[in-house]
Amino acid sequence: MFSRPNELVSKSFEPFLRMIITDDALTVFAIPVRYHVRTHGVINIYTNSHEKLPAETHKLWITAGEHLGQALDKFIEDTEQKQQLIQNERNIIANELHDSLAQTLASLRFQVRVLDQALQPTGEFSTISSIEQVEHGLDEAYTDLRELIAHCRIPVEKQGLVPSIKRVVEKFREETNIHILLQCECQNPDIPANMEMNVYRIVQESLTNIRKHADAHIVRVLLQCDDAGNYLILIENDGKGFDKEAIQSEAGKHLGLTIMKERARYLGGKLKIDSEPDEGTRVELRFNYVPEQNISDNISFN
Repeated sequence: MFSRPNELVSKSFEPFLRMIITDDALTVFAIPVRYHVRTHGVINIYTNSHEKLPAETHKLWITAGEHLGQALDKFIEDTEQKQQLIQNERNIIANELHDSLAQTLASLRFQVRVLDQALQPTGEFSTISSIEQVEHGLDEAYTDLRELIAHCRIPVEKQGLVPSIKRVVEKFREETNIHILLQCECQNPDIPANMEMNVYRIVQESLTNIRKHADAHIVRVLLQCDDAGNYLILIENDGKGFDKEAIQSEAGKHLGLTIMKERARYLGGKLKIDSEPDEGTRVELRFNYVPEQNISDNISFN
C-alpha cells in the first residue's frame, strides 16, 4: 500500500523498515519512496511470514522505491514547470493588454469626458445622453479589462475556486446593490487550476450579463459537489429574462454565451440556460471530474 510518511517511518532514515503487527500476526515491510532527500511516501508490503527477507529481495524493493521516487519527483518537477510556463504566458498577455488596450481605453475615456463637458452648455439633450452612454460603456470596459489583467497576474491555484467566486460575488454586490446569495456546498473542490478558471469565467460572465441586461432584484449562486466528482454550478435571477429562440437565432451577436458553452464543453460538461421574458434566467453548469488516485493497492505475499 502506498501512503504518505507516518510516524513509523518519518523518524527514521533507514532505507528499509520492518514492523510486526501482532494483532493480525502480520509483518509489514515499509519501503520509502524517496529520491535524494525528498520522500514522497511509503510502500507497505504485508506478509504472514516473519522470516527475514533475503538480501537480494531487500535490495530489489529498495531499488524499486528509489525508481518510483525518481519518477514522482520528475512528474512534480514537470508539473511545476508547466504551471510556471502558463503563468509566464499569462503575465505576458497581461502586460500587453496593459500597455496597449488599457492605455487606449484610458485615452478614449479622457477624450469622451472632455467632449461631454464641452457639449454640456450648448448641446442637445439627445446628443449629451448618447455621449454619456458611450462614456459609461468605456468605464465598464476599462473596469473589466483592469480586472482581467489583475486576474491574469495571480495564479489560479493560489486563489482557489471558492475564494475567487466569493470575490466576484462581493464585487457584484458592491457595484449593483442587488441582493445576491452565495451558497457554497463544496468547500474544497478538487479540480485542476485550468478547470477552476473555466468555472470561474462562466460564473463571472453570468453575473456580468445579469448586471448589464437582467434588471434583477435577487440573484442566487450555488456550488455543489459530491464524493463521486459530480459538480453543479447554478446562477439564477428574477430579472426580465429573454426569448431563447431569438437569442439562438442571433448567436453571432452573443459571443459571451457562445464562449460559456465552449468552456462547458472543455470541462466535459453541459451548460443549460433557461429563460423566458419576465420570468428570470437560470444558468446551470454540470460536469464530472475525479482526480487521479495515488497508488493504493495492497501488495501482499506469503
